[in-house]
Amino acid sequence: MKDELDIEIKLRLMVLFNDEALCEEWLKSSKIQLGGLSPLEVIKTASEKEKILDMLDRIETGDFS
Repeated sequence: MKDELDIEIKLRLMVLFNDEALCEEWLKSSKIQLGGLSPLEVIKTASEKEKILDMLDRIETGDFS
């Protein structure tokens, strides 16, 4: 995974997917919740990081809406 990627996001993705290739795929894939952008395109500011963490919270709790 990208070195500049926030450590909290890296750790949570590895817990969720347990596979670095799947983590990379998730980070690079466009998401409807992000207006068609990928998480890597969105993670540029602390406020944008919260959007990604919110998505991970929903995945962890089984809310895929």
